[in-house]
Formats: sequence, structure tokens, C-alpha cells
Amino acid sequence: MRLSGGGGVMSALPQIADMPMALDAEAAFLGVVLCNNAILDEVPFLRVEHFAHEAHRAVFECAQTMISRGETASPVTMRPYLDDDLAVQSAGGMKYVASLASKGIGASATDYARQIREMAQRRQMITLAAEMQNLAGSPKLQDDAASILRVYETALQDIADGAGGRDIEPIDLHAAMRAGAEAADRALKGEHIGLATGIPRLDELYSGMAPGDLVFLAGRTSMGKSAVAQVIAFNEAVASTEEKPTGVLFFQQEMNHEQMGQRGLAWASGIPYDDMRKGKVPAEKFGRFYEAEARARRLNFGIVDRGRLRVSEIRSACRRWKRRRPLTLVVVDYLQLTIPDRQFRDNKVAEVGEVSSSLKGLARELGVPILVVAQLNREVEKREDKRPQLSDLKGSGDIEQDADAVIFVYRPEYYLERAEPKEGSTKHVEWAIELEAVRGVMEIIVAKQRMGPVGTARVKFDAARNRIKPLDDGDDRQGSMV
Repeated sequence: MRLSGGGGVMSALPQIADMPMALDAEAAFLGVVLCNNAILDEVPFLRVEHFAHEAHRAVFECAQTMISRGETASPVTMRPYLDDDLAVQSAGGMKYVASLASKGIGASATDYARQIREMAQRRQMITLAAEMQNLAGSPKLQDDAASILRVYETALQDIADGAGGRDIEPIDLHAAMRAGAEAADRALKGEHIGLATGIPRLDELYSGMAPGDLVFLAGRTSMGKSAVAQVIAFNEAVASTEEKPTGVLFFQQEMNHEQMGQRGLAWASGIPYDDMRKGKVPAEKFGRFYEAEARARRLNFGIVDRGRLRVSEIRSACRRWKRRRPLTLVVVDYLQLTIPDRQFRDNKVAEVGEVSSSLKGLARELGVPILVVAQLNREVEKREDKRPQLSDLKGSGDIEQDADAVIFVYRPEYYLERAEPKEGSTKHVEWAIELEAVRGVMEIIVAKQRMGPVGTARVKFDAARNRIKPLDDGDDRQGSMV
């Protein structure tokens, strides 16, 4: 399947003469550049393919190449390169190039350049729409509607981004310092710099998830990493106010929405979700469910419960959600189940790396943090100390590189239970005492954060109720959902 750009353009596509163009602006812009080569540095977003006139493309490309080499681009110096160019010859040859130099004196090159790019984007949109019409109108077995739509959305976003060309304007150091001072002032007043997790011990250590951050929450199987991600997501959703509305989009690729709904009910009501599954909840306690469900109606919390999601599907769902409702946090559970848009034959490391970098780009595009649950490799099991390390991240070193923060989940109880000595022995007594000391203890290890220290938050994990509390907290209430 092909959408825009390249050979095989279908006969139904509009001809260039019927497309929106700004030929006068193209000529005027080239005239300014030929008179003042330094102007080109002010429009780094402009590219050869943005020009509609073939002769203008040739002149721009030649000037751009010469200026980048430190040479002067003028009608005289460009003659050896353009004299035999067929597009330039058809426009009038070097006389036409010389005439351009008189068209843009004293004018704004930036305004011309933006108009040129604007028309180029419109031409792309028209071409894309025509190709979409042809593809949709001529069904083929290999091109289902969903795959056509995914490619279309990606291509449309490329156009929105200016086909990869963006205005780049450096920020002065003093302005960056002022922004940093303002953030420090907000922190002094008690405002959390980043998005808080709602887990007090963790928030004391971790500075929070800032807009555009990619945060990995990793652990081995049965450590409770998905539960932690859900608790953080629930906490963010209930923190919504009229002044600062919050919204969460949770991509759950392991369990369906009903199972996650039961996790949410357990968190909100204090009733173990295992009791829900086994039909052990007495009728008189169902009122807690109805109360929690009624309050959840006010929350902006969406669940996508499809497995093996492509990054493009996640991107599309996030964009659609953000157009309609607040979006302050995206959760992807989990990394190794997510499929990259580019295919890598039998190279899982490259696939995971591509997904990681794509999600980082999406976080910055959306302007919200993305929390990604990740599986650790089996090297953990070979060590005597099972606490995870950065080297245990499964699949790719790119994860650590892309991450703004890496947080591990570890439960010593899990491994200690499986190391029971012979009953009746002295070691068994010592083991039982040690096991009791770590019963329900979870270590949330901040192994990396760009703007803060590393360390460990020890908390109490109530797996049955999907709750996380301070070790010394006997209060069984949870948030504002009860």
C-alpha cells in the first residue's frame, strides 16, 4: 500500500496545474536569497519539495548546496550548475534566474517561506485525499480498511508536522533559568513539579512525571507492576478538579476491561477482587460497588483492552481522546506486547527499541507523560539478590536511553516464600521470622530519574484490594472513591 510521494500515482490524482501554489512567493523568496544568502538560515524548515515550480526547485537546491559549503550563491556563480538544467532552460534559462534577483528586494523572506510551505502542505493533503479515495473505492484483499486508515493517519500527521520541517527557535539561557526559578517557587509553595503518583512514599523520592516524560515501570512476573500502574492511573484520575481537570488513557493489553474494572472496584471499595470472581461478595456490600461506579462516571478514564497494539494505533487513540477530553497521563501495559510500525525480521531487540523511541516521541508530541509497564529479563533469577538492576531491562538498551525515569517493583516475600527450608530446622524458624517481616512489603525502586536522586520507597502492598499504603498506615480507606 502506498500513500503519497513516490511512483505509481493513480490517474485520478489531481494534476499539478490544479493544485494550490504560490509561484510569485517562490520567485520572490529566491530573489531575496540570491541577494542575501544569510536569509536561508532564518528558514530551516523550508525544503526543496515545498516548491511547486520545477525551475524554482532546481534554483533552491543549488543555492542551498552552495551556501552550505560556504560558497556564495548568485546567478553568476550558479551558472555552471544550472546552465544545462532542463527545468531551468524551460523557464528561460539563466536569464530567468538573473531576473529572480530583482523580485524580492526589501521583502520578508520568512513570510514568503511560510506561504510556500503552506501551499505545499495543501497539495499534500489533496494528493493524500485522492489516494485515499482510490484505495477505499477499489477494495483489495491485502488492504483492509483499518490498515489504510492507520497509514492515512500517519501520513496526515507528517503533513501537520510540516513534513518533518519545523521552526527551530533557540531559547535564551536567561529565559530557561527564569522558567526553572518559577518551577522552584511552585515547589516551595507545595506544588508538585511533575505529575504525582499518589503514593506518598514514592512521591517523597520521585520528583514526578513531567509533560513529555517517558517513564518505565518494570519488574519480573508477579511483582505487582501492573497493579502499581493501575493505582497511579486511578490516583491521577481522581485528582481532577474544575481548575485542573485530569484524564487518563490506559492501554491494557493483558486483561480485558471487565477484569480491570474489578481491579478498580477493589481499589475503590476495599472488597477483594478475588471475592468478586468467586461470587463471595454478599448482597449487602454491593452498595459500595454502585457508589464507586457512580463516582467513576465523573472521571476522565479510558481503557483500551486490545492485545498486540501497534504504536500507530496508540497514537491515533490518544489524539482522538485528547480532541474530546482532558489527557494528562497515558499508560501502556506493557512494552513487549506493543508492535512497532516498522517491521524488523527476527530482531526483537530492534523492535523493542523502535517502540521505546516511538513512545518517547509520542509523549513529547502529546505533551503528557507516558508510563510504560515493562518486563525484566530472566537474569534476575540467576542472582542471589533478586532486586532488579538497569541491566535487567528486557529487550533493548534503548529503553534506558529513552527513559526519563526507570522505576522497578520488587516484592521480597515472593522469592522468600519459594525458598522454604526443611520444616523443623533452625533455618526454617529463621526463615519464618524473616518471611513475616516482609509480608506484604513492596519495594518501589527509583533506579533512574533525570532530575532527581535514586532510591527505594518501601510500602505496603495489598494485592487483594489493589492498594498501596505506607507501611505504618492502618487506615483501610482509599482516595475519594469511597
